[in-house]
Amino acid sequence: MKSIRASAAIVVALFAVAGLGACETALPKPTPRPLVATVKCPAQPFDLAPSKVAGANTKLVPFTPTSALICRYGALPTLALQAGALVDKAQLAAFTTRLNHAIKVVPKNQVYSCPMDNGAVVDVYLSSATNKIQIARSLAGCQFISNGSVNGFFVGPTDPNAFLGISTTAGQNF
Repeated sequence: MKSIRASAAIVVALFAVAGLGACETALPKPTPRPLVATVKCPAQPFDLAPSKVAGANTKLVPFTPTSALICRYGALPTLALQAGALVDKAQLAAFTTRLNHAIKVVPKNQVYSCPMDNGAVVDVYLSSATNKIQIARSLAGCQFISNGSVNGFFVGPTDPNAFLGISTTAGQNF
C-alpha cells in the first residue's frame, strides 16, 4: 500500500512540475527589437540588452541627451502600455542628473531573489544625435534599474504616477 501511495505521489509531483513548466513558457516575453529613437511608446517594452554607448558600464546615461521618453508598462502576462510622457526639453538636463543619481550599483555576480517581481517596468528611452540608450526600472520585486551594462537598485522616489518628477499619467503624450 505504501509503494502505491509513493508511486502516486511521484506521478502527481511530476505532473505538477510539468504544469509549472508549461505555465512558465506560456507567459509572453517582450519582442526583441533594436532600440531606436522614438517619440511614441512601443506597445510592449523592449528587451534590455547591454548598452554599446561609451561609458555605459559606469553611468546610466553617459551622454547629454536631446530627448527622453518615459513609458510605463503593466504586469505579466500582457506587459501592456499604461502611460507615457515626453520629457520637456527644459527639464531634460535635471531629469538626466536625477536619473544618474537614482542608482545604488549592485556588485557583479551578486544573486538576488525577487519573488514579488511581476514584470511591471518603466522604460526610459534617451537619445542624442549620436547616441541612444534605454533605461529599465522594475516597479515590483527588487526594483532594479539598469541600462543593460550597469545594474543597481532604484533609489529614487516611488510615485506610481510619475518617474523622477515627470508625470506619467494615462493619456499624456503617448
